[in-house]
Amino acid sequence: SDVCSSDLISLSRGQRVLAALMKMGAARTVFTTNFDTVVEKAFAVVAQKDVAAFHLEGSAAALDALNCEEFPIYVKLHGDFRYDSIKNLKSDLAAQNADLSQCLTNAANRFGFIIAGYSGRDDSIMELLRSVLSTSKLINLQQKMPR
Repeated sequence: SDVCSSDLISLSRGQRVLAALMKMGAARTVFTTNFDTVVEKAFAVVAQKDVAAFHLEGSAAALDALNCEEFPIYVKLHGDFRYDSIKNLKSDLAAQNADLSQCLTNAANRFGFIIAGYSGRDDSIMELLRSVLSTSKLINLQQKMPR
């Protein structure tokens, strides 16, 4: 059997609560550094529908979704194990994807943010979070323009 199969995921209360907050619109955007499908599974169980994860492949779509207010928005900053592009090695983690970083910055400035269960071991993520704290309260969102 596939060790990364979502069938092997056991959901905690916290994951179910996060999914419920997403369903209710109380957590409009969720960002993670995890590669797994735990949030997707929790959302499917709680909301009885799927949530698509934005990741390194097609990263500009996350910012477009934010600009169009297509909530909930779920972003995997380090990628998704199901695709070719992931950030796992020290050299990969030196910098974050520009589109996903801008999406996090814009979302945090619009809605605020809560960090839960993050170790802080990735310097580029910590730098991104510090940069969010230093940005102005309101950032002009990009114009909705076709790419």
